[in-house]
Amino acid sequence: MKKKKINWANIAYKTLMSFIGVAILSMGTTFLRGGLDPFTAMNTGISNKLGIGLGDFHFYFVAGP
Repeated sequence: MKKKKINWANIAYKTLMSFIGVAILSMGTTFLRGGLDPFTAMNTGISNKLGIGLGDFHFYFVAGP
């Protein structure tokens, strides 16, 4: 069985692109003050309308006491 040669340039490129993608997602979350998924964005909006914190809303209405 022939051993495959590792392409280190390709691995470095994919790693760099992964870090850039995570940075873009993090900046979007920070600037828009929302979540990365629609459910968290909905919970953030509802908690703002009710005038309570996201953690309190999640505890009382989503997770349940």
